[in-house]
Amino acid sequence: MLKAKIALIFTLLILISGCARQAPASGWSSPIVSGDTLYVGSPGGRVYALDAATGQKRWETRIVEEKSTTGLYSSPIVGESLVYLGTFEGKVVALDAEKGQIRWEFETGGAVVATPLLGGDTLSHRDTFVYVTSSDHKVYALRAQDGSKVWEFETGARIWGGGALGGGLLYIGSFDGGLYALNQESGEKIWEFKAGGAIASTPRLAQGVVYFGSLDNKVYALDADSGEKIWEFKTQNWVWSQPLVSGDRVYFGSLDHKMYALDREGNEVWAFDTGGAIRSSPLLAQGLLIFGSGDGHLYALDQERGKEIWRFPQQERLGAIYSTPSVAQETLYFSSYGGKVYALQVEDGNQLWEFEMDKEG
Repeated sequence: MLKAKIALIFTLLILISGCARQAPASGWSSPIVSGDTLYVGSPGGRVYALDAATGQKRWETRIVEEKSTTGLYSSPIVGESLVYLGTFEGKVVALDAEKGQIRWEFETGGAVVATPLLGGDTLSHRDTFVYVTSSDHKVYALRAQDGSKVWEFETGARIWGGGALGGGLLYIGSFDGGLYALNQESGEKIWEFKAGGAIASTPRLAQGVVYFGSLDNKVYALDADSGEKIWEFKTQNWVWSQPLVSGDRVYFGSLDHKMYALDREGNEVWAFDTGGAIRSSPLLAQGLLIFGSGDGHLYALDQERGKEIWRFPQQERLGAIYSTPSVAQETLYFSSYGGKVYALQVEDGNQLWEFEMDKEG
């Protein structure tokens, strides 16, 4: 059953990504804001830097081959004056945050779908590491400044989710069904927990508990130190969304079309039904829980009651929204499956600007 589900989801992503000859490139890179600049990857394999206030382009850099039919699924992360992200062709790329020139590249043996994770060298405090997961079954620790490999750890199957750091440990999930806790300095395995299905979700660490979703339709809560299960909650479909923890609530989406709110004991508080699968991870801003759905809408719910406050757009639909929104000041940013980036007011969802990626000329 696990192998069948892995094969199915891999086939779905290949189809979504446009690997068929006649299909356009695609991807679901999420935007991130650093200072006054928004960074995002495009379906056409470009990285863009935009003015966060106006949407005006500052630079763009192509990081995949021009004839490639795979776009960018990995989202940018910024640190050390560099922008890091991965490609479906298996590279990790670091670009100059101000000018967009490629500073270094590192080749993995498989597609890099998740967002890289930055973390400090807790022993010497001299280096910053970039932690990258790959479909070659491995997680890599690279030096942030030059991309040199510090260590690698191999799991039993491809890895599509990113990592979470805390207490000197790196937590990652694999399609082999394992949630791994690794020493972040050496890559040594500290413990492993086996879920009932492949793990494509990026874990969330909060107050000594690791939360993650699985393709067995469940969300799990584990003790971060020991890996012992605290509770599990079952939905009606795969859980790919990264859980969000705030106060005494755990929020996450499922491919069963619903956004869930649980208490910290794993009991359902409310569930909100959309018209499409939810891969997008939720964001909290101004008391609103904000996320995208495969039905082409971005939703903002009251975080306590799960009642809809606004949706964007109101009537028509965008392409599916698989990316995770981000917020800076009073502005919300997200990208749609059609290759556009939007800026909205958090309070009411009114549009401020939009930018079309991969537009020639």
